[in-house]
Amino acid sequence: MIQFPVLVLASGEQIHLDGRNTWIIGRHTKHTKTADIDLEPFGAKQFGVSRTHIRIQLAANNEYVLEDLYSRSATLLNFSRLAPGQQYALKDGDSLSLGMLQCVFVLKVYRNGDMS
Repeated sequence: MIQFPVLVLASGEQIHLDGRNTWIIGRHTKHTKTADIDLEPFGAKQFGVSRTHIRIQLAANNEYVLEDLYSRSATLLNFSRLAPGQQYALKDGDSLSLGMLQCVFVLKVYRNGDMS
């Protein structure tokens, strides 16, 4: 059984976080591409998402952690504002707000060729 993280946006679109253990999530601009995951196609600038808004990483204990990277519009985890620069445990089904962009952190499970 393998788990991999997915961000499910309020629109229903899914962003698969795969291929690495750390992801910088934010938005690209015309001149900067500092984020690993670009939310600009989903209206990130209008929602107040910073260029480098959050980091999600797989910790040594095989759990995911979230860190606000001193974003301008703040990050909420389950409706609680995060202190910038601190790590918070992420669990399946957690609600995230990057500025006003809403999403849910989901762990998809891959078993014997099936995804559930």
